[in-house]
Amino acid sequence: MSPFFGIPSLTVAGWMAAAVAVLLVGLLLFAAVNRVLLKMALRNIPRRRAQTVLILFGLMLATLIITASLSVGDTLNYSLQSIQLRQIGGVDEAITKQPGGQFVQGASTADSYFFSDAQAADVIQRSKADPNIAAAAGVITAPGSMIDTTTSQSSSENVAVFGVPAGFGDIWGTLRSRGGSSLDAGALGSGEVYIGNQLADTLNAHAGDGIQLYVDGHVTNVTVRDVLDTEVNPSISGHGPIVNSVLMPIATMRTVIGHATGYNLIFLRNRGAGGFDDLGPNGATGDEVTRHFRVEFTDPQAAAALWTYLSTPSIKAQVKKIHDQASFLDPTQDFSRRLLVELNQPAVTDEFKSLAGNRLVERVMGDAVAASVGTSGEDNLLKLVGVLQVDTPAAGELKALLAQPEVAGPLTSLALSLPDGDPVRGLFETLYVEIQKPDVSLDFKALVGNPDLQNALGRGIAAIAPKQMARYEDIAGRLDLYSYSAYKADAIVFAQTGGLFITAALLGVSFFSIAVGVLLIFLIFVMLAAERRAEMGMSRAVGLKRRHLTQMFLFEGTAYTLASSVVGAFLGVGVAALMIRVLSSVFSGFYKGISLTFHVEWTSVVISICLGILLTFIVVAFSAYRVSRLNIVAAIRDLDESEQRDVGMLTLFVAPFKVAWVALKQLWHRHPLVFLGRITLGTLGAIRSFWWALFRRGPLTILAGAGLVAITLIDNSPLQHVEIFYSAGVSLVVIGTGLLLKWILTIARVRRLVAARAGFTIAALGLLLYWARPFGRVEKLLHIDGTLQVSQLLGGPEVFILSALMTLLGAIWLVMYNSDLLIHGVMFFTGRISGLAAVTRTSMAYPMSTKFRTGMAVAMFAIVTFIIVYMSVFKDVLVQNFAQVDSVSGGWQIVAGSPDNNFNQNRNTAFPADVAALVQSNPQAAADVRGIGWENNSLGVQVQQVKADGSLSTLQQDSGYNLHVVDSGYLSTTGYALQPRAAGYSSDRAAWDAVRDNTGYAILNASSLDARTNGAADITGIKPGDATFRPFQVRVTFFRQGSVKTTWTVTVVGFMKTNAAWGGMYVSTSTAMASGMFVAPDAPSAATVGSLQPLTPTGYYFAIKPGVDVNKARLDLGRMLVKNQVEPVIVADQLAQQLSGTLTLLNLVTGFLALGLIVGIAGLGVISTRAVVERFQQIGMLRALGYRRSLVQTSFLMESSLIAIVGLIIGAIVGLWQSYRFFVIDKTFGTVMFHVPVTELALILGGAYLATLVTTYMPARSASRIAPAEALRYE
Repeated sequence: MSPFFGIPSLTVAGWMAAAVAVLLVGLLLFAAVNRVLLKMALRNIPRRRAQTVLILFGLMLATLIITASLSVGDTLNYSLQSIQLRQIGGVDEAITKQPGGQFVQGASTADSYFFSDAQAADVIQRSKADPNIAAAAGVITAPGSMIDTTTSQSSSENVAVFGVPAGFGDIWGTLRSRGGSSLDAGALGSGEVYIGNQLADTLNAHAGDGIQLYVDGHVTNVTVRDVLDTEVNPSISGHGPIVNSVLMPIATMRTVIGHATGYNLIFLRNRGAGGFDDLGPNGATGDEVTRHFRVEFTDPQAAAALWTYLSTPSIKAQVKKIHDQASFLDPTQDFSRRLLVELNQPAVTDEFKSLAGNRLVERVMGDAVAASVGTSGEDNLLKLVGVLQVDTPAAGELKALLAQPEVAGPLTSLALSLPDGDPVRGLFETLYVEIQKPDVSLDFKALVGNPDLQNALGRGIAAIAPKQMARYEDIAGRLDLYSYSAYKADAIVFAQTGGLFITAALLGVSFFSIAVGVLLIFLIFVMLAAERRAEMGMSRAVGLKRRHLTQMFLFEGTAYTLASSVVGAFLGVGVAALMIRVLSSVFSGFYKGISLTFHVEWTSVVISICLGILLTFIVVAFSAYRVSRLNIVAAIRDLDESEQRDVGMLTLFVAPFKVAWVALKQLWHRHPLVFLGRITLGTLGAIRSFWWALFRRGPLTILAGAGLVAITLIDNSPLQHVEIFYSAGVSLVVIGTGLLLKWILTIARVRRLVAARAGFTIAALGLLLYWARPFGRVEKLLHIDGTLQVSQLLGGPEVFILSALMTLLGAIWLVMYNSDLLIHGVMFFTGRISGLAAVTRTSMAYPMSTKFRTGMAVAMFAIVTFIIVYMSVFKDVLVQNFAQVDSVSGGWQIVAGSPDNNFNQNRNTAFPADVAALVQSNPQAAADVRGIGWENNSLGVQVQQVKADGSLSTLQQDSGYNLHVVDSGYLSTTGYALQPRAAGYSSDRAAWDAVRDNTGYAILNASSLDARTNGAADITGIKPGDATFRPFQVRVTFFRQGSVKTTWTVTVVGFMKTNAAWGGMYVSTSTAMASGMFVAPDAPSAATVGSLQPLTPTGYYFAIKPGVDVNKARLDLGRMLVKNQVEPVIVADQLAQQLSGTLTLLNLVTGFLALGLIVGIAGLGVISTRAVVERFQQIGMLRALGYRRSLVQTSFLMESSLIAIVGLIIGAIVGLWQSYRFFVIDKTFGTVMFHVPVTELALILGGAYLATLVTTYMPARSASRIAPAEALRYE
């Protein structure tokens, strides 16, 4: 199990077990002293066994949910570690010359990424000098693609080819085949390879198959010697299990790629027994190794500059704020704490250097800088982090070299000969500005640390100053301090993060079900107290004190709690096992052949049981305290205490002074112990009563809410702009206003029921107005949103939970305190039916007279119904908008390259521009394909609307669209629907043809019409639902490397729907050429250093002829494109994989939440059972007055129906409204079609109601069979 707050789970389990032990020991001591009370408490449990079972079932819900959530998290953590460990082998760390995280194979094959033999030997020697390192070896890794000449299957996506030494087993460990036999890398012949198991499944390959292998663009023919039992994928934590691997001898690799010396990747293995044990206890060894190498490969001056920058008060305050606001499930919390410790040190430490290279720490630093400084600060931080591995002395030498006249003059002239828009020209201009500065600047180091610029400088110096080339190569070899990657430690963090995420997600969505369980626990003990009210009154009359009643309920509640927690834990493990089976199918859908292994840590079970016990005990203790405060006379005579007026505020104010005076009298009478008790506990109790009275009456509630709101507005406050506290404060102000109104009306001698109705109705309407927002956000309606800084509020799922609970609370209060209207409405229909008129009135009168109890029962149903309805609508909207493949894909069945979400391009991936001609020249492919198009999707753009007067709309900084430059084949074939469409075009096809035939025309995504949370829409004056609009122009802005900013203007003639799989801005190739950011593919290079980007494809779209097998077409196209290292994928499969996984998860969560509904139904059965016992005499009276058995039974069934129906209706209405707000008003997914699954909801609600009738039938039946004489004699 993952740690909480950085604390090991074993420690957490120990603390919780100790807390439970202290609790139980305390209760045992009370029981030993008061054995009679213990017997009186426990005697009630076996009396009604069926009721006891129902109570246990309700109490175990919280433990079951917590156990299931933690067990699923354990399984995911364990499975991800196991999956990663198989693909990492014995490799613990790796060193590359440049950061290689963007490459799935771990490093690039560019010359700047290769260690020379001398550099590699130096790194290996320095590595082995660390006592924790057992072995180090250099390898060469390169991207590849292949065709199995035996099966004719191909694979091009994310193929990593490793050239390994004969002693690779010293690093990896024992290689094994699928059959379990040991394999040796040294046994591979020059034309033999091992391939990974996933790759073998893709190719349907077996030992002995011939492979036509393309390695880094070079072709060779090899034979499969054997299939490994895993994939070789040490960098898996960075990109997941998507790599298809090939192992070949390193000599063969050198021959194929033409690189006679050097390595581009060095693997390290720690000392240890293997696996995660190599990282030492709690990762201590791994931390030592990481600290050593990060210090070794970090420039001291760069680290000092970063430390100084982060130590500024504003950034440090944001780091502290991030730490304070982090959830205990957030893995960054411990890292933010450690970072704060280092920033408070007097100078840079080795620990800071170690932390600076951590990905999670980089995230914390980025968030802190963004919050305190803004975008400019983020750019500066990226530079500071980017130069950590750039050696300052070497950078100084390079600056001196580039400043020499024989280099500077010709190199500057060469750069100036490039076109104005060329990014390399901009880089060189910026470089020489930095060279003129006296010191080695941050920007200079950031520029020369760029591998592309290093290559460009090398080519330029070789052309203009060949005598300086040896010196440049020497400096460049020392410029980079190498990059260190902690593969295995990162894998553990990745696995723990995944486990924590799923645990947090399940606990988050299950919060509603846990809330139902808490309500049920409280309600059960309130009803137990109501049943035994007379008995408790008699006990108090004969001498028992309130604390004795509290102890009795604690004894009984603890017995229920212990039994239910143990049962809930075991059932939770079973539920988790079922959930893992579903999750495993989802996981294997994304990653073929990989499944989850069920695993539960014993510490998770202990934590779950202890949490269940503690949670239930707290609720039971509160309930016991509440029910013990009864009036003896009222309890014995069974009188209603709701109308009893409490003492006034003046009396409560004076009470502490009176208690203190009485205490002084006791001291005067020489009773020091009594004096101490009265002056401390007695005075504090009186003060607490006074403040609680102020809270119940509203003033203190309003003050507390206003205080929370104020705290969120204070600069540098830990709660600044935290929406959950702001919203909770507003809610308290609203509730307090209602309580204050109730108090004022009570002082004015208004009947208490009327005062309560007015106060709670106002509070309910206020909550509904604020949270449901039928007219928009209240702050905006009152024009105070700027003062309260509403736009800067930050929140997450917790705000959704609070919103749902407050909306439900408002709706329940509104119904319960205006129940007479509900009764009149029901009576209007049933009053005309002779057999139902009297039954209806009696069945509704009792629950409405006990508003608190009935409200809690309604809340149980409403809470769970809300989340189930919400999830059902969420699923249906996803299906209606994103499951229609033709609509989402625009009619394209197969894509390759940039449209493929899993595609990772490498530097040797080739995209032939004449792919249509290639298809036509291939008879098999030509018979499959009816339409072909290509795109260039290498740039992102921002847009500004050109208004009628020629002015531009405000540029939204968070605006951004993918620019799709598409050829005429795409524009002639695409079937994307447009809405709205420009006037003058009779069809969508006409608009697409206009983009193809006219330079300067564009299609834009309809998301540009949707307003943002913190800003206006990019395009105004047009609504997504409009049919047509007048064509208009937009100014398009995009940025390129070197801060070169280019703009151009296009005319928009249509909007793609927001559900398009590949949204953005679409323009033709002629329009893109007119923008000035591209050159023709065949244009000559302006210089040897660089040129504008040629307009070449980055991806392909294929439309298949009707009746053709799409999978056959994919295979035919795959064989055609394999040499280009591009693999076609079926769009429907990709979309179905994504959507089906999402829907399966949603169904799983919905089923998990249904546990709460089941418990609510069972709880209503408990309530009905208790109601029969509680109203025994009333039933006798009704029977004596002439009620038949059937009428009594019908009355109880109608009473249960009222609670269930009101709860179901409230929950359904709130769920539908919140869904409508999420999709339609807030437009979280853009403009989508909102659809309600009426049939599904009817089945859910109808099934819940029928289950309620079944559960309450037996109590109603037993009530109807009570003999009148027996009931009337009941005491």
